[in-house]
Amino acid sequence: FATGIPLVGVHHIEGHISANFIENKELEPPFICLVASGGHSHLVVVKDYGEYEIIGRTRDDAAGEAFDKVARAIGLGYPGGPKIDKVSKEGNPDAIHFPRAAVAENEYDFSFSGLKSAVLNYLNGCQMKGESYNQADVAASFQKAVVDVLVEKAMKAAEATGYKTIALAGGVAANSGLRKALKEECDKRGIRMCRPDPVLCTDNGAMIGCRAYYMAKAGDFAPMNLNADPRLHIVGKYTELDSLSGIFHGIGFHEDAVCQQVITVKYGSDTVQDMIPCIFDIIADFRLKGKHSLCIQISGSGDQVLRVGVFRCQHVSDQVAAIV
Repeated sequence: FATGIPLVGVHHIEGHISANFIENKELEPPFICLVASGGHSHLVVVKDYGEYEIIGRTRDDAAGEAFDKVARAIGLGYPGGPKIDKVSKEGNPDAIHFPRAAVAENEYDFSFSGLKSAVLNYLNGCQMKGESYNQADVAASFQKAVVDVLVEKAMKAAEATGYKTIALAGGVAANSGLRKALKEECDKRGIRMCRPDPVLCTDNGAMIGCRAYYMAKAGDFAPMNLNADPRLHIVGKYTELDSLSGIFHGIGFHEDAVCQQVITVKYGSDTVQDMIPCIFDIIADFRLKGKHSLCIQISGSGDQVLRVGVFRCQHVSDQVAAIV
């Protein structure tokens, strides 16, 4: 603050996605990005620089989280990702068939909790029978199950969108099995695959700096009272749609309320529980940009789209009213 240097607030997952721009100078939106890390498993349509649409996300354990838990269970310790990757090279990936979960509500969503439980049940079964198990085979079979799901859903997204570029991001993107399998499937379909060097896949300052560069060029600076927000999620780019503002009037707003924007965000299902994170994403993003006086009116629909009307009100100060 004292130096007068502007502050840029970077979303962690946007940083992971941006790591691809560092080594792939020719990479430009739009493209599909498979983000797999310790806390996230996302399928993201990168429509433009800073404009994203999340079409798939984890419902429970993220891929990296499952790696850590299984690694601990088979005695490899933490961090699980690189250790399972290393041991898997000595094992048979087809030795044990572990389940590949499918999420009925959204074919692009991920679920690795069942796979983790299946591995633990297998280990417990061996213990109860007094049988030993092959650590490398368990690691290789587990890794193959995770990789199969990640690659399959990425291929489905590419086919559905028609995009011919898939980028890989996140800590799990350093996994050699995932990198090899995704490259093979992309080559079969004539899809270009972009991936950062493994050192740029794990959390690093270079990826944050890359994203901050594009934000600074666009003049997207944060207020000096910015703080870390672990619940902040990627939201879609805001679009001015004044012609739609009329559909949001009439529910508890003062007469001076002016609809400034309409935001469209896709969510996982038509339940209120799935809508709530989207609401807080939008609130957090506006507060990040220092816009404290606003009302948000929510209009749900049956097509799994959340439409948010953002109102600027003179009579609303430092509070957010969310009407569902």
